[in-house]
Amino acid sequence: MKLAVQYFAELPEPQKNRTKFIARGQSYHGATLGALALGGHWARRELYKALLMDNVHHISPCNPYHDRGEDETEGDYLARLVKELEDKFIELGPKNVIAFVAEPVVGAVCIFHSIPLNSGNTLWEVTLLSSVLSCIVNVVQASQARQSWSTETF
Repeated sequence: MKLAVQYFAELPEPQKNRTKFIARGQSYHGATLGALALGGHWARRELYKALLMDNVHHISPCNPYHDRGEDETEGDYLARLVKELEDKFIELGPKNVIAFVAEPVVGAVCIFHSIPLNSGNTLWEVTLLSSVLSCIVNVVQASQARQSWSTETF
């Protein structure tokens, strides 16, 4: 989060009005207060709610197993998620959003699944149109890799 702020502060024409983050609900980005604010796991946030930043806005998680409608194709589902992200940018004002933070592989609050194949490029296009940073964070995979390495090494 600090790097995103620094990036926009260091531009030839600083954009200090960019203070809002967009992240997915049911996401996990770590255990610090900033990461908890980004994360959308409501039970983990509850105890610290009064301490969390109010400049983080959440959209639906990308979980086709649970959230895709019976009559919805994968393309329709992705289009619905992209529309929700676009609508959130419009609601907040694209020039006020600093970054969209998402997990490429979700696993902190459910069984592991990847976001659908086409969604990365589509979401990337939305963030490019709004000139915001796309932060792809995979805390769970990094911690699993570390656990795997330590198990194999020691």
